[in-house]
Amino acid sequence: RARLAQQSLKDVLGGTVLPAVQRTAGAETEGFSQQSLSWERFLWAYGIACSRSFNISSFTNFPADFIGLFLFPAGDFLNHDPDASVAYVYEPDSREVVIRTLMPIRGGREACNNY
Repeated sequence: RARLAQQSLKDVLGGTVLPAVQRTAGAETEGFSQQSLSWERFLWAYGIACSRSFNISSFTNFPADFIGLFLFPAGDFLNHDPDASVAYVYEPDSREVVIRTLMPIRGGREACNNY
């Protein structure tokens, strides 16, 4: 079953998404070799983006024309706690992305994210 699921995923992503990424990156990136984007590298990058990205719609103050996902360095380091009360905020003046706690965190306690 695992082999079938892996093959099915490769058929779906490898047959549609990977070639599109190769065409786009190859057309826009000098020195890019389409062959350098292997299935294994694609899966790694796809896994990173899916597991560590934040959705812009979760943040307040983002301009309306900003859509999609983005990587937020260090934001993905926070552990998950279903009871964590946080706000995701974009500060337009400083162009910073901030995760703020909405309740005090006692000294020695961990700051967590709720995803």
